[in-house]
Amino acid sequence: MKVVVVGRFPPPYGGVSIFVKRKYESMRSAGAGYVDLRSLWWPAKLFWLVISSRCEFYVNTGNIHFLLACYLLGALRRSYVYDHNASRRNWGRGRLERLYIFLVKNALGIRVVHQHLKAGYESRGLGHKVEVESPFLPPVESEQAEILKSYPEEVVDFLESTHGLKLALSASVYVRDGAGRDVYGIDALIASLEYLQEEGCEPRCLLAIAEFDESLLPRDLAVRMDRLASAGVLVKMLGQYQFWPVYKRVHAFLRLTSTDGDSISIREAIHFGCPVLASDVVPRPDGVKLYGYGNQDELNALLRGLKNGSAQSELPIRILNQNT
Repeated sequence: MKVVVVGRFPPPYGGVSIFVKRKYESMRSAGAGYVDLRSLWWPAKLFWLVISSRCEFYVNTGNIHFLLACYLLGALRRSYVYDHNASRRNWGRGRLERLYIFLVKNALGIRVVHQHLKAGYESRGLGHKVEVESPFLPPVESEQAEILKSYPEEVVDFLESTHGLKLALSASVYVRDGAGRDVYGIDALIASLEYLQEEGCEPRCLLAIAEFDESLLPRDLAVRMDRLASAGVLVKMLGQYQFWPVYKRVHAFLRLTSTDGDSISIREAIHFGCPVLASDVVPRPDGVKLYGYGNQDELNALLRGLKNGSAQSELPIRILNQNT
């Protein structure tokens, strides 16, 4: 039966959109189709596929309005719903939770991107519909040269440099969760860079923010970021870029999130042999170094440990050249 991958394709680049793109590309030779939710015409395309072909839909969104539309169009009963950590927005929210449960009950199945996401469904009697599927699909490395050419000159200079302790953190946007916590840990990153700078550790960090809006930043944080940038400690990579070539050229990737699914960024970093430091808010893959979320001293100590030798000896920096 034909498979149709449904979701938002990049740009913008993010864990879900990258998975959607790579999932479709991995199945295209077998005749898979797609519905790109960026298009204004997705309802018409989805409806046409429902009435004109025998197919299954791989739905990569937990948006209630979209799932309801799929139900009304008759597509949901032929769909596998992928949960990339979106269900957390529905659990414990009364009518919204009940509607979500009703909708996913009508799907062929639910595919969660990490084992820990099963618990929410199991406690609501839906465990039999759930299976785990890793969101990681390796990037196409032949695309690397073109990706590197798209990077700003300042970023290329950072990647080519062999100076200092080179770190990287990526975020889709600066945003706070319902508890007021910085979702991607940019606050914690800046505090750690200031600490390492004071300790004479010569930190350098590439901070990628795909959808940057300076007005969202607290004024104090913006001033501190600018100060670090002026000192050459912080390099900003603002806008839509594929990030995976960076993992080959830094000492460590940081995932300081307040919540998470099975992070594609972490999986990519591991795939390319880059050490990862991450918060302990969810189970992480083997080999990831964890710190207690919100424990700034513990994070600082882990980063100081990298400077003391482990990461630099385990992961030599690979210099950009004409063949990459």
